Amino acid sequence: MFFRPPLENPPPVLNQDVVPLKFPRATVTFGLPSRPRRRFAAATGASTIEAQFTCPKCGKTFVRTVDGRAVDPLCKNCQRAADSEYSARLATFGPTPIVTLALVAANFAVYVIMLVGGASWIEPSITDLVRFGADFGPLTFGGQWWRLFTNMFVHIGIIHLALNMWCLWYLGGLAERVMSRKAFVFLYLASGFAGSLASELWDPVRISAGASGAVFGAAGGLVSFIYLRKAPIDMQYAKQRLKGLATFIGINLFYGLRAGVDNAAHVGGVVAGLAIGAALPSVVSDLLGGSSVDAATGAAVPVAPPLGAHDAAKTKFTIVVAATTALLVVAAVAIAHRAIPKMRADRLELISGFESGTADLIPILENRVQKNPEDFAGFALLAEEHLFADDAKAAIDPFQKALALNPRSASTHHNLAVAYLGTGDFQSAKQEIAKAAGDGDPGAVEFMLGMAEDGLGHPDIAIQHYQKALAVRPDLYEAEFSEAIAYVQSGRFEEARALYAKISTERPDDTRSAAALTALNSGRVKSIADFNPPQIVVPCDRLMDLPVTWPYLP
Repeated sequence: MFFRPPLENPPPVLNQDVVPLKFPRATVTFGLPSRPRRRFAAATGASTIEAQFTCPKCGKTFVRTVDGRAVDPLCKNCQRAADSEYSARLATFGPTPIVTLALVAANFAVYVIMLVGGASWIEPSITDLVRFGADFGPLTFGGQWWRLFTNMFVHIGIIHLALNMWCLWYLGGLAERVMSRKAFVFLYLASGFAGSLASELWDPVRISAGASGAVFGAAGGLVSFIYLRKAPIDMQYAKQRLKGLATFIGINLFYGLRAGVDNAAHVGGVVAGLAIGAALPSVVSDLLGGSSVDAATGAAVPVAPPLGAHDAAKTKFTIVVAATTALLVVAAVAIAHRAIPKMRADRLELISGFESGTADLIPILENRVQKNPEDFAGFALLAEEHLFADDAKAAIDPFQKALALNPRSASTHHNLAVAYLGTGDFQSAKQEIAKAAGDGDPGAVEFMLGMAEDGLGHPDIAIQHYQKALAVRPDLYEAEFSEAIAYVQSGRFEEARALYAKISTERPDDTRSAAALTALNSGRVKSIADFNPPQIVVPCDRLMDLPVTWPYLP
C-alpha cells in the first residue's frame, strides 16, 4: 500500500523539575559561577532522608528528599529562574547557531521548491516525495545513493516540516553551542545517514522522508557528549538538559510505534548519535568562550587551554570523522547486499511475474487479492496488468475495488479512465479524468479528454484537446488520426484531407492514412456516414500513469 508516513516528531517535552543526576562538579563553565551545593550523608544509614533547606535567594523554607548526592539548595521557583538566566547567558557565551539556521533554512527551501513543483502543501503524493529526493529502496540501491542524504530535507507536508524544524531548532542550537559547529554538522549528517540505512535495513520497500533521524541523532549525541563531561558546561544545567533529552527521545520512540511512522530511522539516528557523541573529542574551553570564576570578585576569567590541546582535538576529530564515514560506507554496502535479495524475496512471485510477462502475472495477482481483500496495491496492479493485456473491460472491476480502498489515489482514477475509454464508456472516462485532477502525463490527459469529447459527440472540442496533446506528446500519433476523424465529423473536409496527407508523408508505410486520403479525394464523402475511418486502438500502455515506484508501489 502507499506508505504515507505521518508526523514523526511531537514537540520536545522537557521536565525542568528533576532529581539531579550524580555528576562531579564542573571546574570550568561558560563564564558562570557554579552554584553552591551541599552533600548529605544519611546518619541513620538509610538510602534517602528528608532534609529542611532555606533558599539563600528568597529565604523560603522547604523540605526535599535527599539520598547522599549533591543537592542544589535553591527552591524550585528560584531554581527555574536561575536556569532561565543560565540559558540566556549560555546563548551569549556560545557561538551563534549558524549551522542550525542553515539546516532549518535548507529544509524550508526544499519545501518551497516542492510547492513550486506542484506538490501538495499538506500531503504530497508518493510520486512527489520520490521526485524530490525521498528514500525508496529499489531506487536507492539501484544507483541513486544520494537519496540516503536528500531524504533528510524532504518532508510530508507543512505540519511534518514545522514539528521537525521546531525540534531541530531546540536541539541544534544547544548542540552547536556545546559541541562546536563542525562537530554538530558532522553529527547531524552522519546520524541522518545512519537513520536512512536503518530504515532500509528494516524495510527497503518503503518511502522514507524527514529530518527526524538526524534530529534524533543530535539528541543522542548531546546525551553522550554531556554525560561524559566533554564540554565546560554547568552540571546542574547539564542534568536538566539530559533529563529533558531522555524524555524527548523516549516519548518520540514510543510515538513512533504507531503504524506508518519510520521508527527504524529514529532508532538508527539516536544510536549513531550516542556513539558519535561519545567518540567526539572534548571541547577545548576557549573554543566556546570557556572561563573559570574569580573567587573574590565572581567575575569570569578566561582559561588558557593546555599547550597543544587544540591540535590534539583537531586530530581526534579528523580520526572520528574518517572512521565514522568508513563505517557508514561499509554498512551501506552490507545493507544493500541484504536489502536487494529481501526486496525480491518479499515479492518473489510479483517480480518473477513481471519478468515472465503479463499472462503469468495476472493469476499471481488474482491469488494475492483473494487472500487479502484489503490489498489496494494488489488490486491496482491487477487492473494495470489487464490493461497491458489490452483487456480494458477486465480492468474496471479491480480498479473500482482499489479506489474503494483508497479513493484519493489520483493515478488510479486516471488509469480507470483509460479502462473506460477502452470500453467506450466516454462519460465515465470524463468523470474519472476530472477526479484525477490532472494527474498523469499532460499529453496523455489531453488525448484522453479528446477521445471522451469525441465519443460524446463534441468533435470541435475534441480537436482542441488533440492539438494540445500533440503539442506535448508528438509520439502519440493516434492523436493525429483521431483529430483527422474529428475534422470529418465536423464537416471540415479540407483540414481532414491536409492532415491525412501530412500523416501519409511522415508515415509512408501506414496504409490507413493513404486509404482515408483516397476516400476523401474521391468526392463521395459528404458526411461521416460516407466515410470509413481508420480504426484507432486506445494505446492503454502509453496512457497509463505509472509512478517511479511501480511495481512496488502502484
